Amino acid sequence: MIPHAARLSLTTFFLLGGAATAHGQNTPEMREVLSRLERLEKDNEALTEELRALRKELAALHPPVPQTVADAPPSATPPDETQAVDHARIDELNQTKVESSQKFPIKITGMALFNAYLNGAYNGGAINPPAASLGSADSTGGATLSQTTLGLLYNGPQIFDDGKVSGSLYMDFFGGSTASIGHLLRIRTASINLDWTNTSIMFGQDKPIISPRDPDSLAQVGYSPLTGAGNPWLWQPQIRIEQRFSLSEDSGLHLQAGVFQTSVPAATPASPETYQQEEESRPGVEGRLELWRRWGETGRLEIAGGVHYNRNHLGDVSLPSNVYSVDWFFRPIRRIEFSGMFFHGRNVPVLGALPPGYTMRASRSTSMAASR
Repeated sequence: MIPHAARLSLTTFFLLGGAATAHGQNTPEMREVLSRLERLEKDNEALTEELRALRKELAALHPPVPQTVADAPPSATPPDETQAVDHARIDELNQTKVESSQKFPIKITGMALFNAYLNGAYNGGAINPPAASLGSADSTGGATLSQTTLGLLYNGPQIFDDGKVSGSLYMDFFGGSTASIGHLLRIRTASINLDWTNTSIMFGQDKPIISPRDPDSLAQVGYSPLTGAGNPWLWQPQIRIEQRFSLSEDSGLHLQAGVFQTSVPAATPASPETYQQEEESRPGVEGRLELWRRWGETGRLEIAGGVHYNRNHLGDVSLPSNVYSVDWFFRPIRRIEFSGMFFHGRNVPVLGALPPGYTMRASRSTSMAASR
């Protein structure tokens, strides 16, 4: 079978041969033959272009598919095997995933911590006393897993103005007795955060705003490290708001303010006959302003000033608490960091630092007074 294009070429050949023979006999006939040849050539070119366009359309609508596994590319996986792998992965995720009722993504974090301890005579009967007791007792020693921590982190949906909801809950087993079956799960810190580009609002339980720094320690986890040295550490309910200001690409300001629920320390009577009343605790207000600057990939400097104020009452006696603080963080190069805090004020134990801030004693008129 001769293709269509070949037939047209043969026809052109014969017509040319016939035209050459008749050239000397009839000039008008030769012109008619040449005109027909020209039309045939144009039709041939048009058919060729249409054929090419048709092939392109067919290739786009029906791409070539391997008919057998042997014809498939080496990296392709048979459909049956792909489905089997997908089902196996889905079953594994159903067994290992953590799911919340509100479909929030949740992450589990924590640390299993084993502590061995040996306390001197002024241990106050505690496994990990934050400060030495006034009275002497027997030395104690042992081991515990009660400082093991468990945490949950979650991210919620977006809210108005491109805000984001997130939160955390950290717990440990430090709230029970020293017996192996007496450990109780307790809340350490928790937060519900509403975050925008330059503004954040937090509802939860955490350290005071004016005391954000903690050294790293595996020996003292039930309390914040350096509690006995005066670290204002108490994890208390609070509400805080933070506003961030950018001074440049590598520097800025953080302004924090909030309401902090103070903790009432136990009063120490000067004598057994001293009448002791319970202190009335009132919330305190706190503020902190931080200036930060960074350089390179790891260099960073932070320095901040803070203030805390509240006024408690013990009967007719007013017990104000005024605390002023400066804290800092400095990382000149990777793996080297310096941080610390300085504070000054009165009635600081409402934030968890140092022993009780006042002692009850009887006055000459048998009335009650408080000394700080």
